[in-house]
Formats: sequence, C-alpha cells, structure tokens
Amino acid sequence: MRSNSSPTFVHSAKLCAFVVVFFYATYGLANWLSAWRVPLTEITFAWEAYIPFIEISIVPYWSLNVLYVLAIFLCRNHDEQRHLVRQLLATQCVAILCFVLFPLQMSWQKPPTSGISGSLFATVALFDAPYNQAPSLHIMLAMVVGAFYWRRFQAAWARKLTVIWFSLIGISVLTTWQHHFIDVPTGIFVASWIMWWLPENAQAPQWHRPNPFSHTRYAALYLFGAMILLILANLLSWWLLWGVVSCLIMALIYGVFGANAFQKQANGKHTLAMRILLLPYHIIGSEIAKWWTRQHPRHFITPKIELGSLFAAPPCPAVLDLSAEYPYPHTVAHYVNIPWLDLVAPSVADLRQAAQTLNSLHNQYRSVYVCCALGYERSTAVVVLWLAKYGGMESVAAAYQHVVRQRPQARLSAETLRHLEWAYAE
Repeated sequence: MRSNSSPTFVHSAKLCAFVVVFFYATYGLANWLSAWRVPLTEITFAWEAYIPFIEISIVPYWSLNVLYVLAIFLCRNHDEQRHLVRQLLATQCVAILCFVLFPLQMSWQKPPTSGISGSLFATVALFDAPYNQAPSLHIMLAMVVGAFYWRRFQAAWARKLTVIWFSLIGISVLTTWQHHFIDVPTGIFVASWIMWWLPENAQAPQWHRPNPFSHTRYAALYLFGAMILLILANLLSWWLLWGVVSCLIMALIYGVFGANAFQKQANGKHTLAMRILLLPYHIIGSEIAKWWTRQHPRHFITPKIELGSLFAAPPCPAVLDLSAEYPYPHTVAHYVNIPWLDLVAPSVADLRQAAQTLNSLHNQYRSVYVCCALGYERSTAVVVLWLAKYGGMESVAAAYQHVVRQRPQARLSAETLRHLEWAYAE
C-alpha cells in the first residue's frame, strides 16, 4: 500500500534535502574541475549577438528553483515521487558528466542590475560559474519538472499556464545571458532521452530478443541512415543532427527494444519525449505515407470493416490501430492500439490477439476501421486472420484473396502468411 499512499511532509523534506544537496555538490564539483581547465571552448553563432539582455527574465529563470523543490512535495503517491526523483537525479548525473568531459564556457559580461532582478542575479552568482553550458541543465530540468506539472494539473487553463511559464523559463536562459543557443537544443535532446528511458505513463524500453534477420536488417538500415545524416550535418547544417537522433532511436527500437519502446499511449499519441526525438521521422514519414496512399487511402472489406491508412482515418466509432511509429490523428469513441513494427512479420501470438480484438470490436460496434501506416500489411494481416477464423472464409488463402480484391494494394510477405496459417490452425 506504500506505493499508493501519499508521502508525508517529513519524508518529502528528507528526500528534497538529499536531492538539493546532491545537486549543489555535483554542480559545484563540475565548476571546480572546469575552472582548472580555463580557458575553455565557447560555441556561439554570430546572430546571438542580437539576443537582448532582459533583466526581468531572471524571474522565470530563478523560479525553476522553487518549482523544482515544490514538485517533490506535490507528488500524490510514493511511486510518482520516486519516479520524479529518478528523473531529476538521472538528469543531474548526465549533465554533470557532460560538463566534466566536454566543458564549455559563456564569456559574455552581464550588464549591472538592481532591485529584485539584481538580487536574483546575485543569488545565482553565488553557486553558478560560466562553465556548465551544453547541454543546458536548466533546460533539462525545466523539461522534467514542466512535464511533472503538466501531468499534475488536469484543467485546461492550468496546463496552458504551465506551458507558457516553462516556455518563459526556456527563453530566459538566453535573455539572462546564462547560456549560448547551442546549449538549448542539446538540453532538450538529452532530457528527452532521459524521459524516454524513464517514462512516467508508458513502458520503459526493455531488451527483447528479436528475429535476428528481419529486425536487425532494419536496425542496420537506420544506423546507415544516421551515418549519412551525420556526414550531411557536418557539410550542410547541424540541424540535421535531429535526424541522426531519430535514426538512432529507430535503430535501437528495431534492434534492441521492440515496438513498445515507441511509447504509444492509450489515446494513440506518443509521450512528449518520443514526439521530440522522432519529430523529423514523423514529419517526413507521414508526408510520404500520405502521398503514397493518396489514390487509395482506404477500402471496405466487409460492410462493417474498413481497411486503410492511419492518415486517412474516417469518422468511425471504433478503431484498431496496428501502427507503433505514428500517432493516431483523431479522437474516437473507442480506440485500441496494438503496436507492431513496420515491415516485420508479427508473431503468431500477436496475430491471434489482434484478431480476437477485432472480433470483439466487430461484435460491439456498427463499423470498425483497421489501420496501420499505409494500410497495406499489418492491418491486412489482422483482417485476413479475422476473415478466416470469424468471418466465414474457408482458409487464410481465400481470406487473403478476398482482401486483395477489395484493396489491391494490400500485400503480405511469405513469412507473415506462414504465421497466419499457424495462427489459423491453432
């Protein structure tokens, strides 16, 4: 029962004291070590000279300290509190490691300040040094703490206020001249990686034993894509590193973790971390899928079952979504997601589970939309098995022929057909 009980004030205070002491001890250690290596590299862009120094922006910058501490006391149960502290400590450890291994500096001299802003700047200067730059620990903590408050508050106005205030915190690292621009995106990416690895309301990445050919082959392709983008980033624009991150995540999912690591949630959307890490993949992949299926977005297979692309989803009371990599674009009355990797034959157990789920939806609702990214293979496999086991077709082959007649673009690999036969025979 301890996991579901509310933490006492004394327990939260002790935990908070430990986290704060750990923060200042490790931060101070990184500053001390970096000071011995001065002068340090400074990475800046010419246009950053036009970033104004906004004295009052120290208020949102400094407010993160209060929100950080307060979050530990606002946790509703011990599980939530332990998870928050794990994320905070992981963020601190990774940032400090980066500061020690790759120290950078911020050499800009701040204008004199006075009043409340001056007091806050003076407080920051007591423990801060210009050596802890990339990734920005302030940005990393703002993401972790901001995500906590987003989950904590359910009212729309409170969530809007959370987004606005934490956006001001993010901007303030530049307008207080505490960080260079490069520190911001690096902080976002590292924090997203930590939040992906230690998620709140999703399954953490876990090692699995994939099929050594079908999974590893695609993992290798994504690794190759990451290498190409890394070369292009060096030649063209460092923004292409975002694509490198996306490809590396995809390689890890195919080669190590499996479909659940996409962290697609019950509402069809991904966690914040995955939305950030896979944004280039989502943008490019979704546009390609929409273009590819523009002439044949969806087809009725039976009077109650429609098969097609996730991006062409019609208004429908029930949806069975077999994709893992893309978010479902709409809100429906009854949505079910069974995440499968694209281009990989689903297991017999997964096929049986999906067919049973489709049968349940078919019996409860007037129509069901079955989809995956393109509506060609994963969703086709489920509909074929359902037709053979529950829809009156005499065999998997007959069911497959029926689907192809209705949707000529549907296709199944030889391995998927074998798995379908085994699932049908069981």
